[in-house]
Order: sequence, then structure tokens, then C-alpha cells
Amino acid sequence: MGTYRIFKGKSVFLKLFGSYLLILGLTLAVEMGISVQILTASRKQVETLNKSLIQLVRNECDNQIRTIYRSLDVLALDEKVQSLSNVKGEFRPNNQYKAFALYEELQNMRFSSDGYELLYVFFRNTDSVVSASGNMSLEMYHSLYYKNLDITLEELRDYLSGQHYHDIKIVSAAERTGAIMFTMTSLNTEAGGTDATIVIQITPDMVNDRIESVKWNEDVRAAILNSENEFVNSVVFPEAGGLTYESAPIDTNFSICLNEEDYIGIAMKSTEADWIYVLMAQEDIIEDSANQVKKYCLAGLGVCLALGFLFSYYLTTQNYNPIKGLMELFRKRQKDQEDNTGLLRENEYQWLENQARRFFTEHEDIQRNLSRDQKRLKDFCLYKLLTQPYEELDAVELEVLNQSGVTDGILRVVFLSVGAVREERREEMADAAEDMTQELKLFIIKNVAGEMLNEVFPSEMLDTGKAVIALIRLDAMNTDNYDLMWNALSRAFDLIKEKFQFCMQICAGTAKEGVGGVHLSYLEAKETEEYAALLDTYYINYNDIRNRSKRYYYPLEADSRIINAIIAGKPDIVIRCVNEILHTNYHENHIAVKLLTWLIYDLLGTVMRGADEIGCSDFFEQYWKDFEGFEDLSRKSLEKIEEQFAELIYALCGEAEKRKSGGDTNLADKIQKYIRENYRDPDLNISQTALHFEKTPAYISSVYKKQTGKSLLKLITQMRIDCAVELLQEGKSVNDTAVLSGFRDSRSFIRVFKESTGLTPGQMKKE
Repeated sequence: MGTYRIFKGKSVFLKLFGSYLLILGLTLAVEMGISVQILTASRKQVETLNKSLIQLVRNECDNQIRTIYRSLDVLALDEKVQSLSNVKGEFRPNNQYKAFALYEELQNMRFSSDGYELLYVFFRNTDSVVSASGNMSLEMYHSLYYKNLDITLEELRDYLSGQHYHDIKIVSAAERTGAIMFTMTSLNTEAGGTDATIVIQITPDMVNDRIESVKWNEDVRAAILNSENEFVNSVVFPEAGGLTYESAPIDTNFSICLNEEDYIGIAMKSTEADWIYVLMAQEDIIEDSANQVKKYCLAGLGVCLALGFLFSYYLTTQNYNPIKGLMELFRKRQKDQEDNTGLLRENEYQWLENQARRFFTEHEDIQRNLSRDQKRLKDFCLYKLLTQPYEELDAVELEVLNQSGVTDGILRVVFLSVGAVREERREEMADAAEDMTQELKLFIIKNVAGEMLNEVFPSEMLDTGKAVIALIRLDAMNTDNYDLMWNALSRAFDLIKEKFQFCMQICAGTAKEGVGGVHLSYLEAKETEEYAALLDTYYINYNDIRNRSKRYYYPLEADSRIINAIIAGKPDIVIRCVNEILHTNYHENHIAVKLLTWLIYDLLGTVMRGADEIGCSDFFEQYWKDFEGFEDLSRKSLEKIEEQFAELIYALCGEAEKRKSGGDTNLADKIQKYIRENYRDPDLNISQTALHFEKTPAYISSVYKKQTGKSLLKLITQMRIDCAVELLQEGKSVNDTAVLSGFRDSRSFIRVFKESTGLTPGQMKKE
């Protein structure tokens, strides 16, 4: 009953305690299983170690054999060996130098080798030896180096006189391996026989050293057997248990009994000689290690069982206390809520989840509303900072801006808006962005440009509904920072143009020191917006327009000259005067946008007075119906303004000429035929065409427009463009196409071609 009272109402406590005990039980079960498998795993591990070890032994020994073979090959092809092998009888004085040189070479080779005991060359014709120890007869060499080995002088002479190629001979000494001889007959001798034999001799101890260096246990035994069942190394198995070269299992673990002890062995063949490498380890080593591990495992199980139970109870208590505290906390605020006591007794976790979900839902709504209000407050204060002088902001607004990161520094205002589509890209881009609302485009600009700018400088983005205003904080007033800002805006421009098919207009004020200069930078950026169309660019800096003139140039004598030229029927003079006035105001005086509008309408008033003088006061009423008006002309480029005035003046003078002559119904057909035959001439224009028909340019331009409804200038241009398209598709170069289609140079051709087709000649040629 006492235990029941302790755990009553603590379902979570019991679950935690049971989980710990389950984990403990699983751990103990796994450990018991591991202990059972230890013996098998140890055996497999030893087998793996033996296989790795025998591979190391083979690699070490085979590498030594390959080194010896290379030394034999070098000496077999040596010119001194081949020359001395052809000497009969004994070495004469003239052969002594070569013998000495060969001695030095053998001595150097022995010093640089890894454990060569003997290194010599036997010359059968002279029965002599040239060695690393000196030059002497075979008999003396035998008495010095082979007297303790089981090989007589005659046996040695007979063996060395035979044919050899990478042969290996085992020489015994007192029932053990005494030496290992590697032999090879000299190559390319005159007689082609066995007149010289090279010998490299090593001791079995050198092989033993290589084996001992890689053994993982002193009780591991290793030996090398050749095809004659001779032990190559000096360590042999006392009782080989019937293991022979032919019977040894290759690359397979096997068991064998040696000296009444069980061994696990493995054998592996040499890749360089007729040897096998044999390695054996006692099974007692494996079993003793496994039993030792098993004993410690069993002892550890008992200790783990006792400590694990106590520790599980302790952890359960510690982990349950935070849950208990949470439940008490939620109980206090449950007074005015529904009673969940039943659920609390059944499932404490579920009860806590319900309480926490209700709590966080309430606070998420509060936090969301607070974040939205803070964002609105920040945007409001930022808008006031931009649109009003700094002195008019109160302390609360300044504190909001300061907390938002808008602090003193180098600040610059940039207007980002949806740019007007240029004529050459109208058809390409207008349709693609047709379905986008202004709101969506500004949203895209705000996010794309904001991300690009924030990669280089901290920036605040404010959407006003007509444009996105960026307030950028630069590091310093220098060219590098300005370049970084413009590069970020250029990347945003290119991305929006490529992905969303509309252009972003960028109008920047100048950088100012401190938040007090933000309003002035805002006014500068706002002023640059008026010049977007006039400058024909999507990138405008206030420095580009800050020196624009506050008044325009239009002298009284120019006004009179235009009217007199209209009365005289000389449209070229009128156009020249108009263009001169426009160029002077645009390029020299840098006229402001508003003044440019007034200037255009001033010029239009002059032209209309001229029309009254020649009796064409009703001309403009019809003109506004058939031609593009001048309402938005001040927002276009200077080239478009000049073109519009030229078309108007030609039309007016043509109308005056037509009224004088009564018209010519067949003239339009004759003009088309003449242009079709001569459009390849770069000098062909309206004046040359008028000269051909003995008419004024204004007259033929007006008649053609009246009879066809088309512009004569556009007819000439269109014929040349159609011809250019055909030539480009035939593979002609841009320069050749320009000349053959009637353009004076490739530069003007490229400009006109892009205006007409929306593509450059190079792009058309690729398509």
C-alpha cells in the first residue's frame, strides 16, 4: 500500500522509470549476447590479422626479391661483365682495369643494398670471381665464404657453370638454412653461352627480421617453404605436421597440430618465386583472451544491474520534477477555465500539451499583432524621415528609427520604380509583363533589389505604392562604395528583366552625412525621376542632372526665321532651325524637364503661326487625328523629338504645296517605283527624290502621305531593312549588309535595324 501511494497519480513518473529500466534491460541483454559471440569474433579477428600479416610478409619478401632481380638484370647487361666473360685462360693486364671497375661497381651496389651478404660474378673461362670483397679464384672464394656451408667446390663450380635466369638455390648449414643464392647468367656474350654467372646471396636472418617486424604476437610462427619443401628462413616448425608445399591450403584458414598444440594457419604464394609463406597462431591465445573478456563481462553485468536500477530511479525523479513544476504552473491559471482533472489523472502529457497549445496560441496572436504594428510604425517614421526635414521629427520617432538600425552614417536615397518600356523592346516585354499589376511589380522590386543591396550594405526598403524607396547606409564616401551599390542595383535590374520581363527604373540622390541629410537626398532622387525618359536610360544619378539650366534659349530672330522658312516652303531650313534650338538647350544649357516641355510648346506655337501665314490654319486639326500628338513628347529622347518635328514640318509644307498645285494622283506610285529602284543608294532621301520629280521635299512627302497614309521616310527605311534581313539570312556580314542595303556605314545601320526589328543584326544573323 505504501508503494501504491508513492506512485499514485504519477503516470508520467512510472513511464519514465519503466523506460529507463527497459533501456537497462536491453543493454544487459545485448551485452550478454556480445559476450557469447566474443570467442567467435576473436577467432575471426585472429584469422583476419593472420591474413593481413601474411600479406605483409609476402609483400616485404617479394619486394626484396624484386630488388635482387633488378640488380641481377643490371649486372647481366653490364658491358664490363660481358667483356670479361669472353676472356680465355686468365685476365691479362689489359683486362685488369675492367675487372677493377667491376669490383668498384659491385662494392657500391652492396653498400647501397638492403642486406646483401655476398655479391660476385663467376667467370667460367678464367675460373675466377670478381666480387664486392675483391677479385680471386673460385677456389679461394669458396674457402673464404662457403667452408661452413654444405656445398663443395665442385658442386659450386658445376652450379655456377649452368644456365640461370632468376634462379634461387638454398644452401644448408648444420641442418638449417645457411644461405639463399640468387643467380643469373650474363646476357649478350659473344658465344651466347654461360661464360659469366652473377650471384647475390642473402642470409635467412634477413628474411627473419622482416617477418619479426610485422608479427602481432611473439607466439605467432612464420616460415617460408620452396617447391623442394626446403625452409627458406632459419625458423622452422619442429614438427610440421605433414605440411608441404603441395598440400598447404592457399589463401584459406586451416587448423593444424604442432608439438601437441593446436594452431590456426594460413598460407599464401609468392608472386616472384616458387615459395609459399605460412603463418600460424596458437588457438590458446584466442581462447584465453576470449575467456578473460567473458569473465569481465559477467562481472560487469552484475555491477551494471545494481547501479543501473538506482541510477534509473534517480534520473526518473530528476526528469519528472520539471514536468511536475509545469503542471503546478498551469493549474494556477486554470481557475477560470474548464476542468481537466480527469485528463490530468489519465495522461499528464496530453494535459500539458493542451495547456501549452492554448497558452502559445494566445501569445502568438499577440506577438503577430505587435510585430505588424511595429513594422507599420517603423515604415511611418521612415517615410517622415524621407519626406520631411529632420528637425520636424519628434523624439519618439527618432527612437523608433534608431532601434530599427537607421542611425548616423553615410546615407543615400534611391527611387526604384517600374520603368517605361523603350520602343525597341515594347513588343518583346509588354506582353510578358502584361498580367502583372503595379503592386506585384513593386513587390518584386522591393524583394529582389533589397536582397541584392543587403549583400553589400544595410538597406531599408519602403513601398509607397508608386515606387520603392531604398535608404542605403554606405561605409564611406568613396568610389569603391558607390561602385558596390551600383553593381548590386545592376544585378537586380538584370534579374528582374530576365525573370519577370519588365525593367526597373533607378533614380539615385547623392550620399549625405548623417540622418539630417536624408530628406535632401530624397528630394534629389525625386527630381531625377522627371529625367527618366528624357535621358533615355534606366540608371540616373542626381549628379547627372544637377546642373540643368533653369531657363531655355529661344531668341526672337530664330522664331522669325522659322516662320519665314515655312512661308518660303523650305522645310529643311525649318528643321535645321528647330534642331539647332533643341541641341543648344539640351546639350549646352542642360535644360530642365519642365522647361523642355515649355520650349516644345513654344516651338509648336511658332509652327502654327507659320501655318496661319500660308493659309493652312486648319491643317493641325486634321494632323492630330492622323499623327502621334506631342502630349508626352517631352518625356522622350531628343532623337524622337527631332523626328516628330521633322515629320510635322514636312507634312505642313507638303500640304501647302498640294494646295498650290492641286495634287497629283499618280505621284505616289511613281515615288514607290523610284525608291524601289534606288534604295540601295546611301544618298537617297526625300530631298533627292523631290529633285528627281522636280518637286519640293515637302510637297512629295505630303502627297505620298495623303495618298498612301504612310511616311515617305519610313518607306525608304523599311525597304532597306527588308533587304538587310534577306542578306543576313543568306550569311552576309554586318558590314557587307549595311553597304548592299543602302546604309552609309555599319554604325547607323545597326542603330536603325535595332529600332525597326528589336534585334541587332548579329542577333538576327544567329537566328
